[in-house]
Amino acid sequence: MDRGIDRFTVDGVAARADVEHETITAIWHDRRVLLMDALLSSSQSIIPLPDTGTLRGDCGELREGIDPVAATEMFAAATSFGVLFADGPIRPDFVEQGLDVFLHGVSR
Repeated sequence: MDRGIDRFTVDGVAARADVEHETITAIWHDRRVLLMDALLSSSQSIIPLPDTGTLRGDCGELREGIDPVAATEMFAAATSFGVLFADGPIRPDFVEQGLDVFLHGVSR
């Protein structure tokens, strides 16, 4: 991930993990799924998800412990998801709705 999305390859991951290319593709099937799993895994280390037993408690804990810079980076990644993984256009409606939720959350 530290090399950028354009240079992210299954072969590169396999070489760094010292496994065969087929081992990686047997688990993740293609580069996009592997990249998505890597992004989700790294986001868990940046913003660990609380488990208080209730949605209200989880949301409260999450808001208290969030790093605004990390949240902004994750929001930007989420709005670009379709472009990166599905070769689709950025959807202004999705960005607008996400931004509303994000701004509402950080303004509380």
